[in-house]
Amino acid sequence: MIINTDNQINNISFQLNGKARETENGKVFKEFYNAALDVLNEVNVQQIQADRLQIDFATGRTNNMLAVIMAQEQAATSLNFTVQVTNKLIESYREIIRLQV
Repeated sequence: MIINTDNQINNISFQLNGKARETENGKVFKEFYNAALDVLNEVNVQQIQADRLQIDFATGRTNNMLAVIMAQEQAATSLNFTVQVTNKLIESYREIIRLQV
């Protein structure tokens, strides 16, 4: 997934009218929110698929242990990455809050 933020930032920074700036900020926030939800849904789907493969392996429906391990590792890596990004966003938010104007 590629997010083109340069164009969005330029659109916001060149707006002189407060109303236009507010509209652009709302649009960018909505796009960011939707992108974040898409990523979280994808991570959830990977977790569910890994769980299904593990159950299928445990019940004998499949004997492909490599696929089970790969699905589990992919789901774990995606979840860890999501947690890291979330932590960085929270850290950035806290840093912005500490700024004195």
